Amino acid sequence: EELSDLSTGDVDFVVRFGDGNWPNAVTDLLFGGPLVAVVNPQLVREHRLNGSKIVRGLPLIHVERTDDWASWFGAAGMRPAGERAQTIVSHAHLAVEAAIHGAGVALVHSALVVRELSQRHLQLASPCTLASEKGYWLARSSHQKPTKAAKIVMDWFRKRSQLECVTLRQAMH
Repeated sequence: EELSDLSTGDVDFVVRFGDGNWPNAVTDLLFGGPLVAVVNPQLVREHRLNGSKIVRGLPLIHVERTDDWASWFGAAGMRPAGERAQTIVSHAHLAVEAAIHGAGVALVHSALVVRELSQRHLQLASPCTLASEKGYWLARSSHQKPTKAAKIVMDWFRKRSQLECVTLRQAMH
């Protein structure tokens, strides 16, 4: 979980989640976008839920150290349902996996579920999204030029993220 120190020259580049403002770093946004509530479609069918009942009727999957669900409910103009089962995981990718496997509804950055939405392993639990100031960034040291090999890989990341953004827009609509 420690961030690589870009100033040491030991790392060509990193992909980081955050606001893109790191000391001594040149950054390019790969994925911005909102947080979305996602759920396994089979779970929705099994419980015969629709609309706001999906989020109200299923366990919530929380990512540790965030209060994103509280913010989401506020943005959606909803009050959280009373006592219910909840799952807390340490990382957003674990929340995605838990949702895929039917543990409940996860609130995650939209970039993390592009493929799962397009392949229908997950569906949006609600049209409501939560704006996020954070995204996934390609970052490199501002003190050195990237090597030719690093440029090739960074260019691949940029092109791939553009394709994924198109897929995400299609999956969200």
